[in-house]
Amino acid sequence: MKHDEGRPLTRYDFDSAEDWLRYCHQSGIDLVDVTEGGQFNGVHGSGPYASLLAGIYGHNRQEYKRAWEGRVTDAIGLTQFKRAYRAVAFANCLGLILNTKVDVTWSTVGVRNDAQIAQLQNQLLDVLRGWYRRKGVPAAWLWVLENGQTHGVHTHLFFHVPDDQVIDFKSTNGFNEFLRRRLQYIVKRPLLLTPDSKTVRISHVNGRQVGWQWERFRYMMKGLRVVDRRSPHSDPTRRFAARGKLRLADQGRVMGRRVGFSPLLQDRSIALWQQRNALPDLNVGHSGPIAYDGRFLAWYDDHAHLLR
Repeated sequence: MKHDEGRPLTRYDFDSAEDWLRYCHQSGIDLVDVTEGGQFNGVHGSGPYASLLAGIYGHNRQEYKRAWEGRVTDAIGLTQFKRAYRAVAFANCLGLILNTKVDVTWSTVGVRNDAQIAQLQNQLLDVLRGWYRRKGVPAAWLWVLENGQTHGVHTHLFFHVPDDQVIDFKSTNGFNEFLRRRLQYIVKRPLLLTPDSKTVRISHVNGRQVGWQWERFRYMMKGLRVVDRRSPHSDPTRRFAARGKLRLADQGRVMGRRVGFSPLLQDRSIALWQQRNALPDLNVGHSGPIAYDGRFLAWYDDHAHLLR
């Protein structure tokens, strides 16, 4: 592999497509955002990373569009909740606590179109991938898109950011100010910053505050709805909300993906890690309270030296 410092790596810097796909996956790069020519046509190849990413993105453009484009949802489904829980639990198994929350209210900068919001959010995540890559930090995040009655469509993002990378807000070197500057560049207008309304709100907690992490997770899952087609007159949503300690609230209709993860926290990545490591059970059980505690971080403390 040959590379000139100062420019992003591309497919042409790698000897094979499989090496490129492995780099993208490990670096948290969205393949759609680095596709030349503007049209993503799926993932091709027979290697392990090609197979892994084809399962996420699809083998061709039709599979990709069917999976990701044009769908309108009015709630977070049970499968999405379980995937999100598994993603956070897996991050903890790697010693990564999701400790930084970022809320972006797009209407404060005049953006209300669903398609435009999705495009701008992808641009924001793309520049953040570059930040993670330059810092040598695993790109671990979860996001939820909601449509509120007051401010319209807005994004909740949840990251792992090392404590030493969140510097005083007057500094231009920290994660928080980097994110603000890049967001302002992307929307091409000043961000709103008043006591009553802000375009972006950023909060970070130092240390291993697992309770704070799970509290934020439950807040992001408040738009859950469970459908039981076998018992149409039952109320499975309320029953599951009680198990999950969720305070439910309608979060409106959203076009496209409602919940997303960095590639590191996606199902295929977790499956790949499980092939090499005896991870604990990351799944939500069929009954009983859902665990929101430090068990996965404790597992990391006991097994970090064995992870491969």
